Amino acid sequence: MELLHRRGEAHITRIDGEQAAIDFVFPVGRSVYALQSAFDPRYEPYSLGFLSTYRIACDAIASGACRLSLLWGTPDYKARLGAVPKRATRLSIFRAQTDRLYSLDEGWEVAWRNLRRNGQRDYWRARHAAAKRVRALAAWRKAGVEQRRVRRG
Repeated sequence: MELLHRRGEAHITRIDGEQAAIDFVFPVGRSVYALQSAFDPRYEPYSLGFLSTYRIACDAIASGACRLSLLWGTPDYKARLGAVPKRATRLSIFRAQTDRLYSLDEGWEVAWRNLRRNGQRDYWRARHAAAKRVRALAAWRKAGVEQRRVRRG
């Protein structure tokens, strides 16, 4: 409960003033993690569980989140929301964000992954810029325009 109090949100659905569903949601950066949900079984014929999850998705979008994680479990209702399965390959849990600094292996992996991702992005940007320049030069030559460099000095 302390984590919920410090970092999370409790989304409560009430029907006729009575609590009918509750969802525990944790925003982390630009991601939202829906960790736990429960609803009154009397409302199962109305798909209250699905509706409360839909509401979480709407709130995540409204808050500017880029990712909503509904964690593991039944994929049917997630597919109805447009979810795409992602395979989890590693999970690290820390008491505080600064504790991650003590995990040098993970720090190295994160740094390497970011370097690789940024390198790939920079490579494709440079490649597209070069291709654009080559197409422009070809168009100039086709039009009979000659390009000359002027040396200053």
